[in-house]
Amino acid sequence: MKKFKVYEHEFYGYEAVKQGFSWPALFFGFIWAMVKKLWKISAALFLVFIILNLLSTVARETHSLLLSLLTTAGYLLYWLLPALQGNLWREQQLENSGYRLIKTVIAPNPAQAVIQVSDDQLHQS
Repeated sequence: MKKFKVYEHEFYGYEAVKQGFSWPALFFGFIWAMVKKLWKISAALFLVFIILNLLSTVARETHSLLLSLLTTAGYLLYWLLPALQGNLWREQQLENSGYRLIKTVIAPNPAQAVIQVSDDQLHQS
């Protein structure tokens, strides 16, 4: 079971955001950000990816140990930052788009979190 924050928008309905580490963001980086419509973050991650690849090429061609170490550290940050911050970025995007936090719940997946909150909303009415 995982912890989810469930948001509601008056036109678009519910969205559930898992709390904590984001495995999809770790493995798919800027593609994950595009799918989640985090356009600026996706563009920034893509730009950093290009820069790191260029630096890596320069490090190999010049046999620069320092540049290789810095590039490796950059790649580590490049992969970990979205995984650690991705769900927070999604929460901020939803709030900026007019969603409001309804409830934090424990559920096996986002769909079940939404069902749980929507059922709670119906029973309160």
